[in-house]
Amino acid sequence: MSYDIYLVGVGGQGILTLADLIMRAAIHKGHPISFLPMKGMAQRGGFVSAELRLGGAGAGPHIRENGAHLVIAMERSEALKGLRYARPEG
Repeated sequence: MSYDIYLVGVGGQGILTLADLIMRAAIHKGHPISFLPMKGMAQRGGFVSAELRLGGAGAGPHIRENGAHLVIAMERSEALKGLRYARPEG
């Protein structure tokens, strides 16, 4: 069983820092975790996302559309891009 988290925002908002903190907390608690950072033009305020998968040992971190248990958006406009990753049940 895995728990998928999709983080989205623009460069400079701390998306990758937040992902790193979640990853370190999971490792500290002994939970397996996978992490996939995606940086576009992050240095210029462009799109940044991170995909985290807690559990699911051996599974890659790529989250399919409608697959994330939790979507965290730091920017309204980028939140619209992230919504397609959220599970229909929220």
